[in-house]
Amino acid sequence: MIPKAVERLIEYAVKAPSGDNAQPWRFIYRPDNSTLSIEIDESRVDSPQVMWQFVARLSCGAALENLLRAAPCLGLEAGLLAPGDGEICRVRLRPTQVAGGPPDVLEDLARRMTNRKTYFRTAISPLMAQRLGDATPLLGGVRTFWICDRERIDELAKLIYELDAAMYGIRPIWKSIDQRIRFDRPWKEEVPVGLSTGALELPRAKLWAIRHLDLVPHPLLRALGIVKAFSRRTLGLIRSAGGLCYIVADDDRPETDVWAGRVVESAWLALTAEGLSAHPMNSVALMEHVLDHGEPELRRCVEATSIRQLVEKFRAQVPEAEGRRSVFLMRFGHAPAPTNRTGRLPLKNVARVVAPAAAA
Repeated sequence: MIPKAVERLIEYAVKAPSGDNAQPWRFIYRPDNSTLSIEIDESRVDSPQVMWQFVARLSCGAALENLLRAAPCLGLEAGLLAPGDGEICRVRLRPTQVAGGPPDVLEDLARRMTNRKTYFRTAISPLMAQRLGDATPLLGGVRTFWICDRERIDELAKLIYELDAAMYGIRPIWKSIDQRIRFDRPWKEEVPVGLSTGALELPRAKLWAIRHLDLVPHPLLRALGIVKAFSRRTLGLIRSAGGLCYIVADDDRPETDVWAGRVVESAWLALTAEGLSAHPMNSVALMEHVLDHGEPELRRCVEATSIRQLVEKFRAQVPEAEGRRSVFLMRFGHAPAPTNRTGRLPLKNVARVVAPAAAA
């Protein structure tokens, strides 16, 4: 049985973001040595495998960041250990004398969410930008750039829109994203996994069209410009933002993706603490990863598009990140409240105990 304090710790860890709310993590508690490990649950990693494995590592890194932040507030000390085989990370948990931690930590972990609505286009003050930068120092070779210049945001919006349109024009990628939309559940239901249709913040007619696009041959969708038309919303969404948060890494090791996930969550929590909304717009990082590491057939599909040139144009617009790998991009700003938020799987679905006799 998992101790109550550890259960609560996992409950805060799983409030982390994950790609399309796939929740690709599994928590393993070992009572004999009081360690808690995070592994990738392969059953929740879709095809294309390489792309979603990358996203899963980011997600697990974000869950680790939540875990490390929540532990002191719950009367636990969490010390990082070297991960074992198949583990993303491992921590040793020890009780502390007094629960502590900075104020509002647990509240910010609970409040953080994705907001896909059009934002208010309000400028971010230099003082706020400085606080965001201070909250996201270099970590494990992963660094964060906060882009708040309006002209630059508008220029990058064009490239991200073109990237989105090209990415969604690749059938395996479109299909893997589309299948995580919960058309089987009511519009505003807080679904436990995947995305409710309400969370997409789209008109009902557009939702109906997305649900039935799979009936049309994908080459025809591209030829008719339908995929590009659906992606056009990206342009307005980014232009409505107060800024862009761009996260890059010094290398492409899988373990660096976990550190990157921690930085992503640190940035998102800093935005939450400032009362700002955020929304991942991550086609540039996904396509970079596919170009460098994707399955041969998928890479050929990507190479047949304009994606490589668009990635290069995007990177040329952010010269301060030169020579580093894109791992995450999100828009942020002041925004109306989202229609609803995503739910989470029950603890029994994501956590288990390994008895001492079975522990390696």
